[in-house]
Amino acid sequence: MCYHFGEDGASGANWNPYGDFQIKVEKGTMPTDWTIAPEDIDSTIATAQSTADDAIGRITTTNTQVAQNTSDISQLKIDK
Repeated sequence: MCYHFGEDGASGANWNPYGDFQIKVEKGTMPTDWTIAPEDIDSTIATAQSTADDAIGRITTTNTQVAQNTSDISQLKIDK
């Protein structure tokens, strides 16, 4: 349930002269905590997965380059 309250104390479900001031009205004595929306969690996981995939790709490329450089150095030693 959401009501809009103005600075002069007037209220009502459709009253809105300056903007929305939303409050949460709960029944009972135990307040509920704020929770993140499931779609926000999915988005965060997708971003983390993409970042991890990019890092894996860069690590793989670096390992390949190190192996190639090691091979090139070994070849230089043999040629001397």
